[in-house]
Amino acid sequence: MNANPNRIPLALLPAAPLRAGAQAIVRGAICCLLSKVEKQSVDAIAQERFPQQREGLKFLQRGATTPTTAASAGALAQIGTGFLDFIQLIGPASASTALLNSGMQLTFDGVAALPVPTLKADAGNVSWLGESAAISVRQFDTGVNVLAPYKLPVICVLTREILQRSLPTVEAVVRAVLSESLGAALDIFLFDATVGDGATRPGGLRTGVTALTPSSDTARFEAMQEDVGSLVNAVAPIAANGTVVLVAAPAQAAALRMWTFDQNNYYPILSSSGLANKTVMAVASRALVSAVDPAPRFSIADAATIHMDTSAQDIGTGGVPAGGGAVKSLWQTDSVGLKCILEIGWAMRAPGAVAWTSNVVW
Repeated sequence: MNANPNRIPLALLPAAPLRAGAQAIVRGAICCLLSKVEKQSVDAIAQERFPQQREGLKFLQRGATTPTTAASAGALAQIGTGFLDFIQLIGPASASTALLNSGMQLTFDGVAALPVPTLKADAGNVSWLGESAAISVRQFDTGVNVLAPYKLPVICVLTREILQRSLPTVEAVVRAVLSESLGAALDIFLFDATVGDGATRPGGLRTGVTALTPSSDTARFEAMQEDVGSLVNAVAPIAANGTVVLVAAPAQAAALRMWTFDQNNYYPILSSSGLANKTVMAVASRALVSAVDPAPRFSIADAATIHMDTSAQDIGTGGVPAGGGAVKSLWQTDSVGLKCILEIGWAMRAPGAVAWTSNVVW
């Protein structure tokens, strides 16, 4: 092993500043919560606490029940729209949101599905031609991926005492709950190999992709170089000279970052606890397309009975869930429940845009 080996140019994706729209999403949830606690309308809370964003916050409380129209677009313009706002809200807690942010971003805007044409690049589609010769006609390898909105919900329970604290404290708590819950879930679902069922979730990016054989070199740095080279080479036909993003389990991400030195010439790297240890992925981000509703839907309850479990079941006869577990009365415990529903979908516009390997030695 060389004493001073050439380092791989890798770096962490730079963090983007929080957009006004992401802030408005959090404040919209707060207005809903405070309307229950203070027994006032959402509009009154928005006017009192956030007068400059009042109209936009009213739009968020209403939820996406109909397609966005010219009449509602003005309200949305005050808070920002769609994908970037919610993705930046989750961003600090999630590698998946940073990756989705680097690809093509669309919004559902009330439609049931978005057809996304696929096109496989092939150098054989173009050839040289002499003067007056007939131009060849090629049949491009095309197809269509359908982006459908899949529901990703979360419920959190907050005591009334928390909601009666100072406004900055409440805003920080609500933002943390939303970002940590949804961000962690997206990391697991986006990077797994589960086939989409067409009803409840989209397929993970590793679906149908065979893992590459990891390097067997006993020298860890050389093994890392070989593995990264294999991953990048596998997606190069799709990425071309575009961005290749590396996503790694935390330990491998830390090892890669130790060799970062050139901030102007690097492969972006993301760390995700959604990947098993010793697992590394490469994604040609130009082939990744995703869509999200323009605004998440919020609803509030302070008198409901809920099953306090990450795998909640319907509450049956006698107030007992089918699978057992604790049941809480929000009214009896003087608490407020916040339900947030995000509808999101993603797909790859071309095959061969994802590569991964596991059981690396470094």
